[in-house]
This record gives sequence, C-alpha cells and structure tokens, in this order.
Amino acid sequence: MKRFRYLCAATMIGFSSVALGQTHSNYTFKEDAVMYNNQRVVGADMCTFRDLGHGYAKDILNVYINGKILDYVDPTTFRLTESQDSEEIGRGGGYRHRRDGNADYQSYDDGYYYDYREEGYLVFKNDVLFNGKKVQNAHNKSFKELGNGYAKDSFRIFYCGNEIDGGMSSSFVNLGGGYAKDSFSAYYRGVKITGVTAHSFEYLGRGYAQDSWNTYFLGKKVE
Repeated sequence: MKRFRYLCAATMIGFSSVALGQTHSNYTFKEDAVMYNNQRVVGADMCTFRDLGHGYAKDILNVYINGKILDYVDPTTFRLTESQDSEEIGRGGGYRHRRDGNADYQSYDDGYYYDYREEGYLVFKNDVLFNGKKVQNAHNKSFKELGNGYAKDSFRIFYCGNEIDGGMSSSFVNLGGGYAKDSFSAYYRGVKITGVTAHSFEYLGRGYAQDSWNTYFLGKKVE
C-alpha cells in the first residue's frame, strides 16, 4: 500500500530528490492541467508527463524547459546525462542542452539515463488502478501494461485507464509516440484513426506515422 499512496500523492510524476541534486519540483498537477510555477504548461499531456529535474520535463509529444516547449527535440530520445562538463545536463535529438539555454548539434553517445517515473497502472488482487482510480472492466490476472498509457488484458485494451471500444486485445501493440494498433485499426492517444491500413501502419518518430497510402502527424492524416 505504500506504493499505492505514493502513486495517489504524486500522480504521474514519481521523482527522486537525488536526481542530479534536485531537491524539489516546480511542476505540479491541478485538475486537468500541468502547471509550472503555478502557470499552465501549454500543450502538456497529463497522462504521459514526467519531470526530469532542473526545469526539464517531457511527455509523449514534447520536451519542456521551465514550462516551455523545447523546439526540435524528440521526447523519445531526450535524456538527462551525467557528464564531466557540469553545465551539460541533457541530450536528445542531436542536441546537447546546457544550463545557460544554449544548444549545439553535436551527436551524442549513450549517457546515464535518469528516469524516476512510477508507472501509472498498479495491479492488486481484485482490482487494477490507474493513478489512484479503478480501471473499469479490467481483468487483473491477465492485465499487462504496454507503455505510454496503453495496457491490455485478455479481452480489452486501455489508454490512461479508460477502455478503448472495439479494440482487439490479442493483436494490440504499442508503437510509441502515442500510436498503437491491432490487426484492423490504429490509434493515437487512445483514439481510433480513421481510414488506416493497419497491417502496414508504423510509427516513424517525431509525431509522424505512415501506412501504405498515407502519412500521419499527431494522429491526423497529412493532406
């Protein structure tokens, strides 16, 4: 129950005070918004949002610094690193991020990855919870978390604790970047994408996906 209390109190953040010397976080949650120093973080996805320390955060869509979107950085590759250069604290998408706000385009090697996020789903003997709320209709004995808010059991699929109607559990997979698919459909952040050819659908990175006929950005077909 200790972990459950932590999940309820910290919601989706799950951070450690030892992360790169961090002692507190300026990111908080208020109703349906992510806040930084009591200001709304525009564009933040609460379900996948996580604080990385030193003003950095990321969700499935963006990387943030001091509550603002950090342009041209891929959240799937962004990471905080431990470096001999004490001013270099983050790398991702070909950038090296420094405390003075500057960035260059040097490639990076594998650094030490700080990730203190607790998973949002928790399976108990009789129930499955997502961030302190019961997941309706979830079968706890076969329940499996897939990442990025997606999960499934033997019969159903879920996104951020909510059941996705009509999904096929046996073939359902998380593709990354908010995208998922089963044998017949593709999804973005839990919403079915219309007109997709599922067998050829794949995630390309940076919000893009494609099938045999079309390209998609953030779940919408590029016209």
